[in-house]
Amino acid sequence: MNAHAQFSHCGPSRASFLTSLRPDRTNIYGEFPNKLTNLVRKTKYKGKRGIETLPEWFKGNGYATYGAGKVFHENEYFAYTNPAYWTEPVYTWMNLRRSPSFTKPYVGSWTDFPDAEDNHFSDGQLADFAAGFITDKLASLNKPWLFIVGFWKPHLPFQCPKQYWDLSQDEEPPKAGAPGIINFPPSWLSIAKGDACGEVGLYSGIPKGVLSWKSPEWAQRSAARSYRATIAYVDKQMGKVLDALRTSGQMDQTHIVFMGDHGFHLGDKGIYCKHTNFEQGVRVPFVVVPALRERHWDKSRGKKAYAPVELLDLLPTLADLAQLPLKFDTKTFGPYVWQGMSLRPVLEQPDSGYLKPFAISQYPRGVGSSRKMGYTFRTTRYRMTVWCPAPFTLNMKTCFFELYDFISDQAETTNMATAKKAIRDQILSIWNTSLNLRDPEPFDFADHLLVQGLPKQPFP
Repeated sequence: MNAHAQFSHCGPSRASFLTSLRPDRTNIYGEFPNKLTNLVRKTKYKGKRGIETLPEWFKGNGYATYGAGKVFHENEYFAYTNPAYWTEPVYTWMNLRRSPSFTKPYVGSWTDFPDAEDNHFSDGQLADFAAGFITDKLASLNKPWLFIVGFWKPHLPFQCPKQYWDLSQDEEPPKAGAPGIINFPPSWLSIAKGDACGEVGLYSGIPKGVLSWKSPEWAQRSAARSYRATIAYVDKQMGKVLDALRTSGQMDQTHIVFMGDHGFHLGDKGIYCKHTNFEQGVRVPFVVVPALRERHWDKSRGKKAYAPVELLDLLPTLADLAQLPLKFDTKTFGPYVWQGMSLRPVLEQPDSGYLKPFAISQYPRGVGSSRKMGYTFRTTRYRMTVWCPAPFTLNMKTCFFELYDFISDQAETTNMATAKKAIRDQILSIWNTSLNLRDPEPFDFADHLLVQGLPKQPFP
């Protein structure tokens, strides 16, 4: 899918998609211990119907709920054991045998590929547990269940067994492009690119120049190959879990979703991190497989959907597939209704189904009076980003705009915000008039300016 995280950082992204609320609604823009847990509790003061998390929604509607690995961000300690969320506490890092890439995540090399077995690292241990849990527990459970398995890789550091490095080809690295962007003032470019990959700087062995958005070609090759190696490793671990599901006899009646919580730059524009509003920072894998026994999905299975969607849509989509109540009515559920939408229309018609004109992501820069918030809007063809100073009021004189045309510029190297002012203004107009697009019918804009000039198949 043409899917995007609402925030290119683990904690805020997970707080958003696990509640179907935008970061501006949760007010979570960083990673603070138990902030989401405390927010959920606060909104339920004196018995009020407040924010409810994904596992909480399923458990409250009759499901047995289980988790393993990284579900919420790690510092949401109470969320992993909250009996309102889980039938049993989540099996997570406290249960795993310590391994180099997890016990000391910010110590050592950013890449390491020892000659070791899969379970030398945490994700291998997690896969073994999850597969065994399906076999020993879920296969014989006599009620509907939700099981969330959260692998850590390919998160930094890029470490996994050597066999996956050997499998990963030393291919041409992603085009880094020029450090600058055409039609982009240097002062705003530093805001768009961010903190110079500070997270990578916490590891040893990083190539010289990475922290200043410059790196040699060998570093780009090494980063790309290392990233592919960790993906191959975690792909193998997911295969173990799916094999156990298949063997258990539960596969045909289980809805499956595969997704990530944000993207990652591998040298494009000299960036080696996730914390941006560019395509590589916010675009994510998002695969939805409705239960195989539901035959009416057969016509759309295996197809790509090009309509813009958001991780925000995860909770409404799962609830819809499971035929649970949908939390959209404020009269019934109070003010904290879902801001995402069910992807059912897109799943039923991947080639033509649309829900919304764009996916919205955001990322802040600076602190205090110099703080700015960047909002980015991804259509089928364009990405438009607007950076506004505090208090983040849209002002054409003080805000800065980016616009990229993905038909001619997939690397986002030329800012077209002035040249394509009509596109920019139309996105802003839609944003201003309809922030919460929740129309139950697919959004039909076949003749809309945003998609004029597209090939017959919408451009991803």
